Amino acid sequence: MEFIRERCEIVEICRRLYDRGLISGPEGNVSVRLAAAILTTPAGCCKGFLSAADVVAVDDQGRPVGGSGRPTSELPMHLAIYRARDDVGAIVHAHPPAVVALSLARKSIPRHALAESIAVLGEVARVEFELPGSAELGSRVAEALGPAGRAAILEHHGAVTVGRTLQEAWLRMETLAAVCQTIWMAHAVGEIHELPQAAVQRLLERLKQTS
Repeated sequence: MEFIRERCEIVEICRRLYDRGLISGPEGNVSVRLAAAILTTPAGCCKGFLSAADVVAVDDQGRPVGGSGRPTSELPMHLAIYRARDDVGAIVHAHPPAVVALSLARKSIPRHALAESIAVLGEVARVEFELPGSAELGSRVAEALGPAGRAAILEHHGAVTVGRTLQEAWLRMETLAAVCQTIWMAHAVGEIHELPQAAVQRLLERLKQTS
């Protein structure tokens, strides 16, 4: 079996997503782009209990490369993002309840409410609903992320985060879920106040120095 290390990393990230309640049932999918193939989670199974052998390898057109199993039904979205972004090496798609709840209520994420959101996520894109697994959804997500976006909320669906590595994409998904839960709780108790512009500017300057 090829790509053992990468397959095991996908299994571990899926376990984290499941244990954190960011996916349930057959939800969610993860992929990693390698020079020789794209590794994806399989379709139609709980991602919290995968083995390395369950991970599916496809080429850049989505055709299976050896082995067996069906790749995620959201493969068109993953491929669309990879085609649009040479810098993306991994993608995480999950359904964090707080993210979905905010999208259902049409509540936005204040851009400058939390330092973690500014530092880790940047501006979070929003994507109008398209059928899951469709080429149209893939096109919309790739377009919404643009040349440098890190995260997107899919209305009535879930969220997508990207990164140079799988660990980076996972970190962004975990942060997005935590930020949305905090914003949801803040909406429940009162008005949300964003950071003063001067504080945002100091934070951005610090990030430039440490990047």
